[in-house]
Amino acid sequence: MLDDNFDNFELAVTKRLFDELSPDLRKNSLGKVIEAKIKSGKKILSVGGKAPDFTSLTRSGSFKKLKDYRGKYVVVNFWASWCIPCRNEIQELKKIYKKTSQNKRVEFISISLDDNRAAWINALKQEKMPWVNLSDVEGFGSKLPISYHVKEIPYNLVIDPKGKIIYVGSDISGIRKKIGLK
Repeated sequence: MLDDNFDNFELAVTKRLFDELSPDLRKNSLGKVIEAKIKSGKKILSVGGKAPDFTSLTRSGSFKKLKDYRGKYVVVNFWASWCIPCRNEIQELKKIYKKTSQNKRVEFISISLDDNRAAWINALKQEKMPWVNLSDVEGFGSKLPISYHVKEIPYNLVIDPKGKIIYVGSDISGIRKKIGLK
């Protein structure tokens, strides 16, 4: 309830309610998301806001940063191997990728919220996503989904070439529209 109503409460009220939660609830992944929101003093990311930079690991162990993609549209997709709607959505994202891969003005980054590296790697092999895939293999409790206030998946953002968020949601047609596809 607290997380669902975060936008409706003053920050001080949210903090007071959070402080009244049991230690176990404060330490679970949802508790970490709420705590991060309180610490940042910000509400959920919104269209028009600046996308927080991030650094995360690829499958091969190299680091990728969001700022490396400045000057391009970036579709950021949060998913997990166990999420059936996510896996279905990946098929649609591959179609969009195929249409945009020639002009290099759109980049795709998928961020797995798996907490099991083997499950993530196996899903990557099955899905054959031709774009950057990242994960720190810490699930919803890791810094990246917390900084983007990810509460459910699939969860997508489109970031414009200047680093501003121009789309948040899971509607594939919204992604298509924001990157100039019909």
